[in-house]
Amino acid sequence: MSKAPTYVTAPDGVRIAADVAGSGPLVLFVHGFPELRQSWQRLTAASVAAGYRTAAIDVRGYATATGPKRSRPIALRRSSPISPRSPMRSRPANA
Repeated sequence: MSKAPTYVTAPDGVRIAADVAGSGPLVLFVHGFPELRQSWQRLTAASVAAGYRTAAIDVRGYATATGPKRSRPIALRRSSPISPRSPMRSRPANA
């Protein structure tokens, strides 16, 4: 998979990079954080050798794929205060 990636443009303008190879039934490889589409090279090579068509993509905002345009900054807010009985609150060892 040393050739240049194929780019797919979504309706919202986000460009997704994909390494596409082989022929036959499609196997889609999608990485998780913090990987890239190249993480699948060994599996895609084996899948192509087994007669499958493969597409390994970079998800939005990773490597050469673009991220969505933000109209405003994202703010994280707590939905409710932590109560004294909340399991999230630390408790003394002797309680």
